[in-house]
Amino acid sequence: MRLNALLTLFLSYVSSVHAILADEAYHVDYHHALLGIPQAETTFFHQPSSSSNASLLYTISEKAIIGAVNPKDGSVVWRQSLADSLPEPPTVVEDVVKLPNEEQQRALRGIGPAKAGLLAEEGSGFVVSYYGSAVSAWDAMNGKLAWQRFMPQGQHVKSAQLIPSGRDVSSSSAVDVVVLYGTEGGTVTRLDGSSGAVVWEYEDRSGASPRYLASTKKSIYYVSEQSAVLAANSMKIVSLNTENGREDKSHVLKTDEVVTVSSCPNVAFISWHERSSRSMKVNVLGSNKVNTLNLERSNEEEIEAVSVLPGCGDSSPSHILVHVQTRNGVWAEVFDIDSDSAEVRKAYSLLYLKGKGAFAVSIVDEKPHFTRITDFEIELYSFAPGIMVARWPRNQPSFGGPGHAQAEVVLRGQSNYAIRISEVAKGGEWTLMRNGELVWSRPEMLANVVAAAWVEDVSGEALAHELDFEGHENPLRAYTHRLKRHLRDLEYLPAWLQQLPSSATSGLLTSKAETEKGLLGHKLLVVATSTGQHVALDPAKAGAIKWKRLAQEASDEARAVSLYVHDGVVTSYVNKWGIMTINATDGRDISFDQSDAHFTGVIIAPGPVAPVAYRISRDGQPKPTAIDDVAKDGTYLVTRSASGQDVQGWMVGRSNIKLWTFSSAAGSRITNVVARPAHDPVSSIGKVLGDRSVLYKYLSPNLVLITSAKRGSFTIYLLDSITGTILYSATHEDADTSSPIPSVLSENWFTYSFFGTSDAKSPSKCHQLVIVELYESPIPNDRGPLGSSSANYSSFYPGSITKPHTITQSFVITQSISHMSVTQTAQGITSRQLLCTLPDLNAIIAIPRYLLDPRRPVDRDPTREEAEEGLFRYSPVLDLDPKFFLSHSREVVGIQKIISAPTLLESTSLVFGFGGLDVFGTRVTPSKAFDVLGKGFNKLALIGTVAALGLGTAVLAPMVRRKAVERGWKL
Repeated sequence: MRLNALLTLFLSYVSSVHAILADEAYHVDYHHALLGIPQAETTFFHQPSSSSNASLLYTISEKAIIGAVNPKDGSVVWRQSLADSLPEPPTVVEDVVKLPNEEQQRALRGIGPAKAGLLAEEGSGFVVSYYGSAVSAWDAMNGKLAWQRFMPQGQHVKSAQLIPSGRDVSSSSAVDVVVLYGTEGGTVTRLDGSSGAVVWEYEDRSGASPRYLASTKKSIYYVSEQSAVLAANSMKIVSLNTENGREDKSHVLKTDEVVTVSSCPNVAFISWHERSSRSMKVNVLGSNKVNTLNLERSNEEEIEAVSVLPGCGDSSPSHILVHVQTRNGVWAEVFDIDSDSAEVRKAYSLLYLKGKGAFAVSIVDEKPHFTRITDFEIELYSFAPGIMVARWPRNQPSFGGPGHAQAEVVLRGQSNYAIRISEVAKGGEWTLMRNGELVWSRPEMLANVVAAAWVEDVSGEALAHELDFEGHENPLRAYTHRLKRHLRDLEYLPAWLQQLPSSATSGLLTSKAETEKGLLGHKLLVVATSTGQHVALDPAKAGAIKWKRLAQEASDEARAVSLYVHDGVVTSYVNKWGIMTINATDGRDISFDQSDAHFTGVIIAPGPVAPVAYRISRDGQPKPTAIDDVAKDGTYLVTRSASGQDVQGWMVGRSNIKLWTFSSAAGSRITNVVARPAHDPVSSIGKVLGDRSVLYKYLSPNLVLITSAKRGSFTIYLLDSITGTILYSATHEDADTSSPIPSVLSENWFTYSFFGTSDAKSPSKCHQLVIVELYESPIPNDRGPLGSSSANYSSFYPGSITKPHTITQSFVITQSISHMSVTQTAQGITSRQLLCTLPDLNAIIAIPRYLLDPRRPVDRDPTREEAEEGLFRYSPVLDLDPKFFLSHSREVVGIQKIISAPTLLESTSLVFGFGGLDVFGTRVTPSKAFDVLGKGFNKLALIGTVAALGLGTAVLAPMVRRKAVERGWKL
């Protein structure tokens, strides 16, 4: 024990000088800077400057992130969060803490769900977005905010259009913005494109619900839905003067379920159709004529979806492409619009094809061209009836089939076309193809990661199973089995020989030992998203995707709850869908069970043979996923109800027995429940003091940390998970409970962070980090009541539950913390680091554990014995040293959870952050890489030295032998 304690003490000194070396930054870590899955209506190519012919890809994703992507390599040029610019919503309702989800936050900022839109005009240096109650203008080149305007009373923007300003201004602000907002009676406002100032307003006092805006060069059209009392399912169209906003004329249309309003420079139109109908209707705005268009079908399949893509040209007639989707195939109908007569006539059809497909419209020489994208090829059609002008085969299919796409077409000469396709697949992958060749892909589905798990290398386990089989067979069968195994291995011989020279060269010239499979252990990361994807990332290859799997049958409400990996099999538990198992090596499906798909959580418990999964119902009751699965007798689980009102302790096995219930106080809600990590080894049962005495740690695997909050205060409870006994509690008044209160429990200590007053006498608030250490006794070398306990210890034995001796200290930190975790190593000898996410800085930091020691002397310098322990003077302010930042200068946005895993090296721990938006991974060495040769180690010099010694020995050996012989003759 003393050896382990001295080693731990030595490593704590080593960690005090630890820093992230410059040659490690951006080499041992990886980062996917994501935007989220782009939306079809807000994604397009646009030239950010009139002086340049180069285009950027602009989008607003489903995460309300606006950004620009370089079409050449897929890198993010700039990105901004639209949600961050909105006023903060209230988070306390009826004196009970509420933690609103994303939809609730949107609703609290206005009435109804927030709608996002993105607009751009050729020749303008700005892109204009609207989201929630805000309209914003962004510099198209660098993403800087030019101006922003909020609608009165936080009302949501329903629609917006760009119109020519008509004033003598620079080309960068040559357009104005027309905005529609309101709930009962809409308001149309024209904003100055250069400053966001109001030019004029039109107010509808009829009480109708505002829906859409459309515009042409001559008019602005305001579309509102009439109330059911006046005229159910009818739209009122009001034509407004662009100069002063006065009403010119209006008319009412009887519409059906699905309505789309589109704008072109010369014409605007409204279209609608019933979901079960085989036709649609179109009205050119400004006229009373309604055109009925037949959606011809090549078979009897039911139409599932219809989308309308306008083909707008300044000098050519406008067109409409109607994309029709059935369960097994797609086709399109193209129609011409006569703006003078307000008639819509069919031009031609694009034939029905089986499978998924997408369509895009682009303008070439002021004429619309239509692009059809499938998994096999890309077809380009001109505006002339049914003429295919170009075709390109695809070299790689999309992930889950084409979702929506945008096309940029260039005509070189008379008939030589070049095309760039921006495609968002059904599986959430965003790709760009140039003439059918894949240029880049962005895994935007990773922005929705909700669960992650580490996968150990299963190749060693497979070999162990093979050798075990051979060891239990007779010699003949064992020899035959081994011979077959060796013959199977021969298929890998050519690849091994091919990479042998490069492996030898890299092994000699560079130090890659710490990244090799034999040292770190080749781990994979399997993640599950809220949109039904399962993806495997390879940390050893900068987070590259090894395989991806899309759950095609999952419903829109399906949400992954938990991932578990055992023996190379990934088990994914998806609420409202089912349980699926996946091969961790290649992503192939193994099985799927949809018998009971309603649960709020999953807990993995040890079983007689294999681990057993227990699904947690809304009331907190555990239930095994399979009837035959039973956990080991004496297995205890702690669950929380979905309402957050109570925590329950259970004993599971042949029957489930509720042992205790912990209920929150009146007006409070349990916001967080944490336990010690499943892998949390302890290298020493005590802390060696400077005088060589020992403070014995309070080490119990049966600890659970509960956070209960109400308005203005929260309480931390430490419970024994077997009996429900409260071992420690602390209440903090005048705290901001609308902010996260993260906590973590490890070994014999726990820590949490909050925003509140640091002193009852001071009204000022600050971000605080509190740490509590648990010991068996305050007296060194004393085991306390446990010292006389027998070996057969039981939590149910009377008097066996003793409260630990606690040492507490708090620190003031300059940043808020949204999540906490702890590094993990194989044996727990390496000093730990506290992993924290800083949402205000979009960063991840690793705070060394020794800085948080609550035994640091207060208001005095340490004594000689304390200094020998590694203690130093306490400072109430914990400075966040730049060396603590694992993300370096990167902005890792939206990280909500961090997980850690040990490696085969005791010095090294793997770290992965996910949730919200970006994903980030790295490896850390809290006590430096004491068991790995550094990068500065010269392998060539070592080999040269050994070779020189061998050569010298070979040359000098005959001389020494001859001299010895001559000396013998002389004697």
